Amino acid sequence: MANYRCVVFDFDGTIADSSAQALEVLNELSRIFKFKTINPEEGLLITNMSTLEVLDYLDIPKLKLPSIVIQGRKLFSKRMADIQPVPNIEKVLIDLKKQVETLGILTTNSPENVREFLKRQHLEIFDFISSGRKLMGKSSNIKSILKTFSLKPSDFLYIGDESRDIVAARKAGVNVAAVTWGLNTQDVLKKENPTHLINTPDELIEIVNNP
Repeated sequence: MANYRCVVFDFDGTIADSSAQALEVLNELSRIFKFKTINPEEGLLITNMSTLEVLDYLDIPKLKLPSIVIQGRKLFSKRMADIQPVPNIEKVLIDLKKQVETLGILTTNSPENVREFLKRQHLEIFDFISSGRKLMGKSSNIKSILKTFSLKPSDFLYIGDESRDIVAARKAGVNVAAVTWGLNTQDVLKKENPTHLINTPDELIEIVNNP
């Protein structure tokens, strides 16, 4: 029996290997909202930055973030057919579904985009998809999930690939596993002191069973 009752995943970069599409969307958004466009080399550079550092580097106006997130979802919807799962994540997700009471997704992407991806990949195994329009607002979503499913913080594990995922989990008082195959590098993730730092999807099974 797993030691966590509820395991919740971030989507982009954690389940979906969407880095190439994310860069395309970011540059399209930059033309719409008049912030800095980046080339592939700079795309690698921002993997070594926290979310707030990226916003400053690209000169993205924080007041426009809700509008940028909404527009980004629309642009992502045109690219979902090209996005593939992170290698070996499907098997891990299926195994976890058998071990935990509740398996969910918490993302700033749209539920419609996520459902389309899951259907195409035959991964319609999640109990819920929670989505928010605030780039830095995942902590409130986590607290809502805890309340909805009558969970203690110790029952809950969040899994994400960005520094903001770690910050949100810590703010909500839950454990977090940071994965090194997504947006942020290992060094950036380490600075935020995640509960777990993992390099391959297979490690998630051990963490869930032996936190």
